[in-house]
Amino acid sequence: EDDMKKAEKERAEERVEIRYKATLQKAMTYYKVKNYVMALNEFDVILKEHPDEVNGLFYGGLSYYHLDKNTDALKQLDKVLVNKKTEFNQEAKWYKALTLIELKQTDKAKKLLQQIVAENGFYKAKAEERLKQLK
Repeated sequence: EDDMKKAEKERAEERVEIRYKATLQKAMTYYKVKNYVMALNEFDVILKEHPDEVNGLFYGGLSYYHLDKNTDALKQLDKVLVNKKTEFNQEAKWYKALTLIELKQTDKAKKLLQQIVAENGFYKAKAEERLKQLK
């Protein structure tokens, strides 16, 4: 009986994993063709099941950004940045800075851009350029 319960649990987890992958693939397809509204619908499906899922948070945040829904974008990107080790960290900081600029929160944007420059990563040159534009 324990083996049957364990096997059923594993099958259920496998179904969830397959559903997750299919939904993420669909969401990314919409995102790549710039259909951000449909992408958000799919990312929301993922986030209902897995609220901390970094792909859904990050690409959902970018979808909001591209739709000029900057407050929602900021919320999503902040959730990504809670985990300092995510592979989206640098890009999330960059888009958070751009979002802050759109929201006219220039001082916060400058601090974040300075942090990006100090980290000497992929977005360093772009961050330096933005800082010059904001002065």
